[in-house]
Amino acid sequence: MERFKIKHFESEHEGESFPHFTTLTCNECEDIINRLHEKLGMTADENDLLLVSKISLLQVHHDGNNAADSQFHLEEFLGLIDISSPEAIYINWYRFHKIDKMLLSDLSNFFGDIWYPGPDDIDIFDSSLMWILSINHEGYIQYIKFP
Repeated sequence: MERFKIKHFESEHEGESFPHFTTLTCNECEDIINRLHEKLGMTADENDLLLVSKISLLQVHHDGNNAADSQFHLEEFLGLIDISSPEAIYINWYRFHKIDKMLLSDLSNFFGDIWYPGPDDIDIFDSSLMWILSINHEGYIQYIKFP
């Protein structure tokens, strides 16, 4: 998680601590990348940009909801697309090499403090890797559910 987001949160929410998160290690990120390569039928030597592109090509664009809308609620949206709400989720910030883990309820409740429209393109998923929800910098939402 970028330090400026934590500082901004603390200045906006006086007396509250930023929601707990854990940044994955390089080895943990590599494990996720390897699992995604396998799930997508890719070889381990295919680069990260190709991985991100393949996921994007397979995703379904969701019209009617935009994450930049002040009424957007992540947990409700996951229910809308029939994804059961896991307790812990992962947020990919860059090509699956910069990933944070946190509670879905924290991300959902403080979404506007964590995802910033403009600079942030994120992918959200759980440990099963059975689905990936992507939100681009304009708030457009795409997702994929694996069989």
